[in-house]
Amino acid sequence: MLMRTICMFLMLFLCWACGRQSPASSATPSDAPVEMDTEVGSALDGMDLEEDEPPTRQIEESHTNPTMGDFTIHPGLGFGAISKQASEDQLIITFGKEQVSQKDFYIGEGYSEPGLVVFSGTPQEVEVLLDANGDPSIARVSREDSRWQTDEGIRIGSTLRELEQANGRPFTFYGLDWDYGGTVSDWQGGNFPEGFGVRLGWGDQTFDDPDGMPIGDSIFSSENFPHLDLQVVMITQQL
Repeated sequence: MLMRTICMFLMLFLCWACGRQSPASSATPSDAPVEMDTEVGSALDGMDLEEDEPPTRQIEESHTNPTMGDFTIHPGLGFGAISKQASEDQLIITFGKEQVSQKDFYIGEGYSEPGLVVFSGTPQEVEVLLDANGDPSIARVSREDSRWQTDEGIRIGSTLRELEQANGRPFTFYGLDWDYGGTVSDWQGGNFPEGFGVRLGWGDQTFDDPDGMPIGDSIFSSENFPHLDLQVVMITQQL
């Protein structure tokens, strides 16, 4: 009886010893699910665990409004973001309050009307005439160093020939040396639409005899003056 009891005790001891694991073997396998403490899980649920955005995405979303760098003249539409639909408030939102200011718009013969100027005093400057409702009605550029140009490359300083080529055919304009001198009067069915205006002026060329020159309140054709150094001095767009 005593011997039987001892044998049973030894068997129980061996089973207990085999059931123990060494510290190394008791580690949780990497692929085994880990149970999270209930209190820790509740605390983590209340925390904002959003991952940081990748640097590339941050860069893409932080660069400036693309319209800030759009200095393209769109004949028939406007100057970049400056269009009929762009009110003064919208221009301020687009370009910033410091870039939009009120300024009288000279219309000729000593008369001016209320207007705005965007990017005043810079190569990006655009003057805007406001209508009776305070909405943009005409935009224009005239600085010699203006950055504005059409997709065809027409800008301040473009030659008579370049303008004619971009239009696709000759056009007519008023004679120079008066308030509206050099203004294109008709594109003659060319590429440029009605409402897109260009004013020509004398380039670096000088001449002694004014006879035969496009001067005064008369209309002339561009095809008759291939020898003259006439250049674009103003570009306007009716909005």
